[in-house]
Amino acid sequence: YAEQIGMSVADVVTFVSVGIFGGALIQYPLGYLSDRRDRRSVLLATTCCAMVAALALVFVAGADPFLNFVIVFIFGSFAMPLFSLSAAHANDRADKGEFVLINAALMLFYSFGAIGGPFAASAAMQYFGPGALFVFSAVVYAVLILVILYRMQVRSGVPADRRSPFTALLRTSTVFARLARRSGDSDGSSEP
Repeated sequence: YAEQIGMSVADVVTFVSVGIFGGALIQYPLGYLSDRRDRRSVLLATTCCAMVAALALVFVAGADPFLNFVIVFIFGSFAMPLFSLSAAHANDRADKGEFVLINAALMLFYSFGAIGGPFAASAAMQYFGPGALFVFSAVVYAVLILVILYRMQVRSGVPADRRSPFTALLRTSTVFARLARRSGDSDGSSEP
């Protein structure tokens, strides 16, 4: 894709970095929103935005570096959080004792996608050209949109009281765990 639109090495680094930065920046606002609304509707809107941004990279951005950076920022903002939103929704549906099983299944399917996705995308790029990467992504998002719409028709949403609450602190270290405990103590809802 970079060669097709004439990007320098610095442009490619900026292109990738801007997409990742967009994904990191919007994680918390989307997580917060998905805790207050039906996660499927947030997942649907996020997937639609990622699909539109992927198509815009191919059909709108052209060779304009600035426009490519803006659109890939939007693309990353909506493509990166999809797994997290899906995992949160799956965990909302899990019964007690099923969390490990659900997350193991999610990681297994993620692994299949991480193996098969790049192979299929590279085959599409080899056959149709570099722009096929984002067309391929858009097709995957279109399938996900159809799955979400179908699931919204056949099953009701998770009640608000069963949704996991939004937590802005990562639980990956003892420092974060202590900070979370302190903030929980201050509002009277201490966590274990």
